[in-house]
Amino acid sequence: MLTVFVLDLLFLSASALKHFKSLKVLDLEKQSITATDISENFALALGSLVHLEELRLPTGEGMAQAAKLFIAQLQKLPNLRILILLEILNDESILELARAAKNGYLKGLRQLDLKVNVSVTESGWRTCFQTADNMPELCKLDLGRMYTHQIKCHATTVKSFVQFVSRLPSLVTIVMHGWLLDADDLNMFNRMKDKHPQSKSLHIVWQWFLPGSPNIEQ
Repeated sequence: MLTVFVLDLLFLSASALKHFKSLKVLDLEKQSITATDISENFALALGSLVHLEELRLPTGEGMAQAAKLFIAQLQKLPNLRILILLEILNDESILELARAAKNGYLKGLRQLDLKVNVSVTESGWRTCFQTADNMPELCKLDLGRMYTHQIKCHATTVKSFVQFVSRLPSLVTIVMHGWLLDADDLNMFNRMKDKHPQSKSLHIVWQWFLPGSPNIEQ
């Protein structure tokens, strides 16, 4: 059985992908697709990879346009354990991802990486947190942002996030670089943590560790 598949999408057709039904790991994270039609064909072919355990999707405008179609294929990937979606989500597609989770399509997921999705607004994150559920195996969640797109959330968004984490019984590590959390936010998180099944292990990483302060230019 094939275990790893890392390639250049320039040499991959959607029809060819359908022949790799034994594939367990598909790593296209360093690729980029700008054409929507290619992304859509790729998304439709992805649903045939029923043994897939790890999926790292490409970036690019074409991928962003087809993000909801990719998310729709998740119900066909029951063995998925690791899902990496970088830079391609917006408010609509991240809500679709939250709905997919709530519908049970991500029940076996252990790692979810959504960092650098700068097109998702605070409202989009809040709606995602309020909707997403049913990921009992999730251990690691990465929501990191870029220096240039840091976010200071309203208390209602933080509350939604904390309630979301409380519904993830196996969660241990949360990465939130670029989220400007204050003392009140952390107190809210810690109160929830005291009652969480992983209370002794659950931790949140949100502060940048640098030798000096970053110089950000508009």
